[in-house]
Amino acid sequence: MLDTPATLLHRLCDQPVPGDWERFVRLFTPLLRRWAVRFGVSDSSVEDLLQELFVVLIRKLPEFRYDPSRSFRAWLWTVFRHTVLA
Repeated sequence: MLDTPATLLHRLCDQPVPGDWERFVRLFTPLLRRWAVRFGVSDSSVEDLLQELFVVLIRKLPEFRYDPSRSFRAWLWTVFRHTVLA
């Protein structure tokens, strides 16, 4: 996945429709898994971390405001890093 789907982010921040979270999880799990491995998370802990991270994202995404001139992935990395280090 090269681009962040802006319409999906807008809906997740405001009024998700059925299937939006599933799509988000499907799109971002590979990236988050790579980050976890690079960050040194053990293979046995990656799934637990991802589950915890998605719970955090469900809470934090409504506060997020998408700005196409800025990087969603930078924000996502910050949330990821804070979750790993917590």
